[in-house]
Formats: sequence, C-alpha cells, structure tokens
Amino acid sequence: MKFAMIFPGQGSQRTDILFKLSKTFPIIKNTFDEASDYINHNLWKYINGNYNNNFKNNEYIPALILTTSVSLYYTWKKKTKKFLI
Repeated sequence: MKFAMIFPGQGSQRTDILFKLSKTFPIIKNTFDEASDYINHNLWKYINGNYNNNFKNNEYIPALILTTSVSLYYTWKKKTKKFLI
C-alpha cells in the first residue's frame, strides 16, 4: 500500500491546532526547535500564541510552513511506524 501526504500552503494558518497537537506529540516542538536553531530565529514563538503578528507580512512564512509540514510528517511517521513496511 502506498501513501501520499499533501500539505497546505500559505493562507491556511491556524496555529492553535498545531500548538494543541504539540502537547500530545513533543516531536512537533522538537522539530521547531531544530529548525529554529538552523535559521537562528525562534519559529515556535509564532505557534505558541505569544506572538501577535499578521502572518501575511511575515518573512518567516516559508520556514513556518515547511517546519509545520515536516513536524506533521514526523508525527505521522512515528504514529504509523508499525504499519509501514
């Protein structure tokens, strides 16, 4: 069986969902920490609700979308590990 994952792009931001998921799946926050270290900017501050910003004008949108997608992929992979061949 083959799987495909499709991730949303810009304009579909709802950080409250990702923040809630991170409470159950710490790999999400860990992925954001790793990405933040790599680009030398705290991406998690946009997710945890402590940053009030208009995302349409944010220069970090591409990094946020990519990091969100990767963190959700890692979460899915970890949860479905026993089902993968």
